[in-house]
Amino acid sequence: MVIQPYRWLTFAGFLRHMHEMPDEWRWRFMSDILGLREGFPPDTYARVMAFPNFALHVGRPWLDAHTDGDRLVIDTPRGPFRADFAIVGTGTRQDPHLVPALKHCAANIALWRDRYTPPPEECNDRLGQSPFLSPTCSASARP
Repeated sequence: MVIQPYRWLTFAGFLRHMHEMPDEWRWRFMSDILGLREGFPPDTYARVMAFPNFALHVGRPWLDAHTDGDRLVIDTPRGPFRADFAIVGTGTRQDPHLVPALKHCAANIALWRDRYTPPPEECNDRLGQSPFLSPTCSASARP
């Protein structure tokens, strides 16, 4: 059985009371979540495995990439890898200044780094750039 931690976050009510936690515990919880590596869903894996030419290359982090004619050349610690195409997931970045719908209010959106300073051993720049929601911002705290 495959357990995917991010899937638990999608259940209604899982984070319902997170706003009641002290900032240091919310920071630790979110920092742990951001540190998880999430695999793709099992049904996706089953679909791609149906193709005889499919290959999943684990343990080959990209050091560089360039084209050579119409081929993609990916430099890895295990040597170059040539591909006709690649499907790449690079992660996410939460920056309200990059969202056109928020351009008029992005400067008013507090980030974690604006509201909380973790102990040095718990620093997490990625989380620090994420929006900070105080208990008064939660749906259950609204009148």
